[in-house]
Amino acid sequence: SDFTKRKMRDCGVAGRIEACPLGLSPEAVLNAEVPAAAPGVMELEAADGVRRVLGAQMLLLVGRMHPGEREKGHDELLDVWPAVARDFPDAQLVFAGPGEDGRRLAERARTEGAGGSVFVPGKVPQETLAGLYLRCLAHVMPSRQEGFGLVHLEAMNCGKPCLGCRDDGAADVIVDGETGLLVDVKADRESLAAALRRLLGEPDTARSMGAAGFRRLHEKFTAEQVQERVRNFTAEVLPW
Repeated sequence: SDFTKRKMRDCGVAGRIEACPLGLSPEAVLNAEVPAAAPGVMELEAADGVRRVLGAQMLLLVGRMHPGEREKGHDELLDVWPAVARDFPDAQLVFAGPGEDGRRLAERARTEGAGGSVFVPGKVPQETLAGLYLRCLAHVMPSRQEGFGLVHLEAMNCGKPCLGCRDDGAADVIVDGETGLLVDVKADRESLAAALRRLLGEPDTARSMGAAGFRRLHEKFTAEQVQERVRNFTAEVLPW
């Protein structure tokens, strides 16, 4: 990513550096059109121990939850979630992904009075993960440690808008205000809360950004396009 390229320059790496943006995995099924809403209902156990149906205002973060890796945005989201949830009583926040830090995050949600709207299922089967992508209003990962952010592409493949950080690899993926929203959680939490409120309060705008993200995925981030980029870059320096 261009973000990684800048970090390498900051570390003093000299010479030519070319960014070669990643793309959707070759094993992933690239949707030809924005998928329809998932059929049926999905229930998960909330942090307060009660099983609840996931609704139309569910926000999703897919990412590892590890005690030594706490910059993916889980805590930042919980910092602002109680206030956001008061404004949007039907809003829900789901953290899906492996890692033993999930127990701490669920406990924090309970302690701060948001246990009924926060779900921490941890690592889920692929079928469940696919259902979460289809059901979410947006994928929200205000991470400060991503070199790129492949999970954003997975959400874009389902026509979902994405939220990420400006000073992060997500800025190579998300076009702010067009395919999603970029925030600066290092400066303050208000920009994050405002972005969440915008997604929840403007569902038509969220859907439009999701559709734009779906088009951007097809235009720039397919597996075939990544392979072509690699061939073009290496053809300049390697004999074939």
